[in-house]
Amino acid sequence: MPTAYVDANQFAQIWLHAENRKDVHERTGITAERALNRRRRRVEHELGITLPPHKLVGGRINQALIQAKSWPEIGNVVYDRVSDFNILIGSDRHNIPGDTPQAFKAFLHLAEEIKPHIIVINGDWFDFSAIGRFHRIGWQNQPDISEELEDGTDKLNQVKAASPKSRRIFVPGNHDDRFDGIISNRLPQFENVPGHALEHHLKKDWRTCSSLVINDNTIIKHRYHGGIQAAYNNVLRGGQNMVTGHTHRLMIRPWTDYGGTRYGVETGTLSDLWDETFMWKENNPSDWQPGCVVLNFSGSRMIPETCPLMVDQHHKYWGKIFYRGRWYG
Repeated sequence: MPTAYVDANQFAQIWLHAENRKDVHERTGITAERALNRRRRRVEHELGITLPPHKLVGGRINQALIQAKSWPEIGNVVYDRVSDFNILIGSDRHNIPGDTPQAFKAFLHLAEEIKPHIIVINGDWFDFSAIGRFHRIGWQNQPDISEELEDGTDKLNQVKAASPKSRRIFVPGNHDDRFDGIISNRLPQFENVPGHALEHHLKKDWRTCSSLVINDNTIIKHRYHGGIQAAYNNVLRGGQNMVTGHTHRLMIRPWTDYGGTRYGVETGTLSDLWDETFMWKENNPSDWQPGCVVLNFSGSRMIPETCPLMVDQHHKYWGKIFYRGRWYG
C-alpha cells in the first residue's frame, strides 16, 4: 500500500534504506519513474546531500554503481556519511624520539579546537631508520625500535586526547611497513604472535587500513605516484579525489573534466624541515612544507584546505599552523 505524503527527510531515509527503486516506488507512492527522479533531485538540493543509486534498476544490475564502487576489498575501509563533516589529516612525522616538532604541536592544537569527525594519520608516523635499507650516515642517531614505538604511540595517545570523540584511522606508510616487513621476511615463524605486527602496538585506539574511501568520491592513502607531478598524476589517473602523503609537499591540484572537478591533495609533513632524521638531504632546500590538511565534505562534494606551518623563525607566528584566519600551535 502506498504511504501518505513523505517529506524530504522521510524520503531520504526511505531511499537510503530501500533495497531497490521498486521498493522506493511502493513506500513513497510515487509510481512514475521520472517523477521519482525529480523528487530525488529536489530532496538532494533541499537537504544538501547525495542519494546514491541502487544496485537494481528495473530488476537489472546498475552498471554505473558497480563502476562507481570499484574499490579494493583487501585492506580498504569504506566510510559513507550523508550529513556534512570534516577530516583532519596529518602524515610523515618521521622525527627522532624525544623531539616534538612544531608542526605536531600545532596539529594537536588544531585537532583540539576543530574536533574533526575523523582524524587520519596518513603514513610514516614512525621512521624506523635502524631497519631501513639505506646505510647509516656518519654517526647519525638511529634510535632503538623500542624507543620509536614508545614515542610514536605516546604521540598517538596525545592526538586521541586532543579530540577523543573523533574517529581515528591509521594508514601505514612505507617507513611504518619496515616493522612488519623485517620480521615477516626474516622470522616468518613469528606470524600471529602478539607484538610482532605494528598494528598490535596501536591497540584498539586506531583502525588501520591501506586506504580509506569516503563517500565513493575520495580515497586517502599514503602514496600512489611519486615525483614533482605526484598530485597531478594521482588525480588524473586515480579517477577520484586522491589524498596522499609521502612526498612531504603540502598542496592541492584540481582537475576538471566532463564529470566535474576533483582534487589531488598532498598532506605535507608533521616533522621539522631540518630534523636529524633527514640528514640524507645534506641540509639542501626542498619543496617540503610542514603542516596538515582538512577535508570538508558537503553533499556529494569534497573541498580540501591546506594548513601550512610558518617556518620563518623571524616571524611572530613561527611554529604555528594557519587555518581559516587563525593560528594554531
